[in-house]
Amino acid sequence: MEGKKILVVDDEQDIRSLLQIILEASGFEALTASSGRQALDCIAQNPPQLMLLDLKMPKMDGMQTLRELKKVVPNFPVIIITAYGDVRSAVECMRLGAYDYITKPFDNAEIILTINKALELQRLKNEVRRGSDLSSPGKDLIFKLMGNNDQIKRLAEDIQRVAPTDYTIIIQGETGTGKELVARSIHCLSQRTQKPFVPVDCSAVPETLIESELFGYQKGAFTGANRDREGYFQLAQGGTFFLDEISNLSDAVQAKLLRTLQEREITPLGKKQPIKLDMRIIAASNTILEEEVRKGRFRPDLFHRLNEFTLNVPPLRERKGDLLFLAHRFLDEAKEELQKGLHGFSQEAIARLYQYDYPGNVRELRNMVRRAALLAEDIIGPQDLDLSINYSEDERYMLYPVEEDPFSPQDYSLKEAVRKTAQEVEIKLIREVLSSTKGNASKAAKILKIDYKTLHNKIRSYGIMTKEFLP
Repeated sequence: MEGKKILVVDDEQDIRSLLQIILEASGFEALTASSGRQALDCIAQNPPQLMLLDLKMPKMDGMQTLRELKKVVPNFPVIIITAYGDVRSAVECMRLGAYDYITKPFDNAEIILTINKALELQRLKNEVRRGSDLSSPGKDLIFKLMGNNDQIKRLAEDIQRVAPTDYTIIIQGETGTGKELVARSIHCLSQRTQKPFVPVDCSAVPETLIESELFGYQKGAFTGANRDREGYFQLAQGGTFFLDEISNLSDAVQAKLLRTLQEREITPLGKKQPIKLDMRIIAASNTILEEEVRKGRFRPDLFHRLNEFTLNVPPLRERKGDLLFLAHRFLDEAKEELQKGLHGFSQEAIARLYQYDYPGNVRELRNMVRRAALLAEDIIGPQDLDLSINYSEDERYMLYPVEEDPFSPQDYSLKEAVRKTAQEVEIKLIREVLSSTKGNASKAAKILKIDYKTLHNKIRSYGIMTKEFLP
């Protein structure tokens, strides 16, 4: 990470100073600019490796700055900073070539993680562009991020076969296994890599908005439609459109999506003339779509239209040969972020890691290692690992029969015990509210009095699957 320069572009001095502190604490060199024009001048004179760009700025806003930048340096990685209420514009920036976006008020860890992911992807993209044969960089892209066991080797081979084509792909795997990472890898190795990668989590968009968000609308199409708005399909033109958790789409939206795939065109709400589409479609599901078809929950004609090629991402419990590789990778990330000189995992901690089944998969392992890195002083021991959040008391006893008291004073401080108890209460409350709303996360967020994105992040972090609450 040493020597990596990050340019922070924001018209607010306080935001620039805060981001500069966060970046420098994680080992980056932080450059700052107060306007889009100043940012472009900085890139020309002292090029950084990545830019954090505020969307709302006077005179030359973030979108205008991005457009100007892409004319000069098309492949330069940019992360958009935006308010939660303007996420739609941030997604439009992704169509213009931004890597990702973060929302204010931002999470320090999320900023560093997003930066590291963007820099790693940029490095691998450069390797792909330099190499005449995609196979080696393609495998590196998967192996360096996911592991190297036999199942991952087969997955990497399938990815390198299908990436150069325009096949429509279904990616299946449990929550937290890395389906979006696989989709991004396919895009990175495809002929569309210079065009936008637009991900949409179908479970994160309220059902009442999903159709207008996907297909867009014309001014006056419905009450409140006071201007034309492009849908996600239009934002993905020329690139890759990733529909995550596609099984959450309603029957009506599934029918419209089927027609879109058949005709390769969309008609935004309120418009009469269709718009031709040129993009690759990748769909992902945390359930087996064939089973959803058999149960009548997913249209068979849409399934067969999507299913030109299927990739199955194995759960972590089935590839524990990659466990230690992933744990060390996540620990290295946390050490850099926290600037802590940790010396790995104790043998007892490693034994615990292998004993657990990870219902939340790789995402759960990453969160577990990050928590442990924060708690540990020198080396991560079993007392630093939180291995109980997804299990009942009976299940925890079966996994760890030696540890009769999960809050033994020898192992846990009062602060840690309170934290663990609060976390378990939070999970139980979220599950109870989701059960009462029959899996409707939007309604659950209102009941819990938190914003939708916060609830969605908690659901994903805890490995809760909303489909289990469906009637």
